[in-house]
Amino acid sequence: MTEMSSIYTEFELIKEIRKKLSYSPYVIKGIGDDCAVVKNQGKYTLLTIDNMVENIHFDMTIQKNIKNIGFKAVSRAISDIAAMGGIPKYILVSLAISTNFNKTSFKAISSGIKHACKYYNTELVGGDITKSKATAITVAVIGVCDAKPVFRTGALVSDNIYVSGDLGLASAGLALLKAKKDVPKKLLNAYEKPIAQIALGNLLRKKAIVTSMIDISDGLLGDLKHILEESNKGALLDITSLPTLKLLKTLFKKEEYINFVLNGGDDYQLLFTTREKHHNDILKISRELKIPITKIGKIVKAGFYIKENNKTIKVATESYQHKFTFDS
Repeated sequence: MTEMSSIYTEFELIKEIRKKLSYSPYVIKGIGDDCAVVKNQGKYTLLTIDNMVENIHFDMTIQKNIKNIGFKAVSRAISDIAAMGGIPKYILVSLAISTNFNKTSFKAISSGIKHACKYYNTELVGGDITKSKATAITVAVIGVCDAKPVFRTGALVSDNIYVSGDLGLASAGLALLKAKKDVPKKLLNAYEKPIAQIALGNLLRKKAIVTSMIDISDGLLGDLKHILEESNKGALLDITSLPTLKLLKTLFKKEEYINFVLNGGDDYQLLFTTREKHHNDILKISRELKIPITKIGKIVKAGFYIKENNKTIKVATESYQHKFTFDS
């Protein structure tokens, strides 16, 4: 009898894990958001973990600065804390090191991890090191929140949709690296050394004006889809308002840079929703933190639509997902 194989996406596997799980009263949020949230004695603890695997999340052969691999590993995980409006406090790091990994690279990545800890005022308190066929860096972060964090579940019909910063820079930088072309510094830094938006996430939560929030790791469309699924809503995006650098428009064809903006991922900007009455508050926060924040659409009852000029089309929402093949 021929053995059959089935292909599953990472989010399908996560849904499988979520089935029939139950939590104690101390667990405010389990699987299904950027962080798990545990409440004890009135305080909220945020818990998250993130993997970076060689040749999937980073490529040593095209990396310009090996140190930044360590920095990015920490930033990626800490970005989940930002998406909940929390403050990172402690990290644990597990390193799986391949046999062809040399001491110079190990010291560089370790230095990048320490640099990130200093930058985010976070302490490295433990971890593990093991030998592996491929190098992998796993970072767990423990954060805190002095009030209820922001979840993905609260988006309301007619909410405005906002995003911080410029989109598509990291994926554009990666594309240029892979093509062995010159990479402008802004695009290289966006890919190799992204910065988690801790101050913005924390301030948005403190102002209590955000209904839902997520960080953009898998791409704008894919991560917005997570908010829509958890909030049971739809969205209308105005493609002409999506923020990116003019530089991308000079380096790439329109279909290329639009794809970077919509699906590229690795931006680690914040995507959030809020009521129209708070629009001026959002602009004030943008000025205060000197971070661009752009209104890009509206939450609707159902469906996913993109508007460009006077044309509106319904689209599927896809983001990068790891795929797994299992024998039946």
